[in-house]
Amino acid sequence: MVSGERPSVTNPPGLTAQAASAPVAPATTEPEVSRHTPPGGLRAIPTGADPSLRRTQAWESAAAPLPPPVPSEAPDTSTDEIAPVAVPSSAPPPASLEEPTVRQPRRLRGEGARVLLVDDDPDLREIVGAMLEAVGLTVTVIGSAEEALELARGDAPDLLVRDWNLPGMSGLELCKVMRAHGPLAALPILFLTAHSATQDMVEAFAAGADDYVVKPFRAAELGARIFGLLRRTHGAVARP
Repeated sequence: MVSGERPSVTNPPGLTAQAASAPVAPATTEPEVSRHTPPGGLRAIPTGADPSLRRTQAWESAAAPLPPPVPSEAPDTSTDEIAPVAVPSSAPPPASLEEPTVRQPRRLRGEGARVLLVDDDPDLREIVGAMLEAVGLTVTVIGSAEEALELARGDAPDLLVRDWNLPGMSGLELCKVMRAHGPLAALPILFLTAHSATQDMVEAFAAGADDYVVKPFRAAELGARIFGLLRRTHGAVARP
């Protein structure tokens, strides 16, 4: 045997016939794989199937519909902010911002406060009338109780100043008549008289007098008493 030559192998005499008569095992066919693998995996194609059928089944597997995507939860972007409320421009300011209301006193002066002065002494009527007009009051002077009653019934004054001793009806009787007369029952009455006895003062107040000033008098005291009566009867009064 020459070196480098491969030895020939001779099959044993019955081996060739045995191998030729032996059944040939069918080749195992691997399933064809598509480039796009379906979600359910590869489908096995039976062995020995028609090649065209195998290709159709492979395409059907590849073309199978994909499962619907799972919707992702969107972040909650809603807020709990409260929309601002528009306040109308005509809305009134809060009570704490409003300016306090200040009651202004009513000034009884000139024609604002009318005084009816009844005295039988002309000189005294002139003096007292001028003094009251100097402080801003409107004064009407007469000399008898009858005239005073008639005038007061027609146009009642704001205050009546009278003497005790009057011709005809006395000042005390005039006071009783006025208190019995409805429209004049609340008229402020001030006695300006020379009767200084305590009993006279008691009788005057019992008849309905509101104040009592004895002659001779001080002008400042008379003015203070007159304005005090006007203030109590007609409200706040500011002396000019």
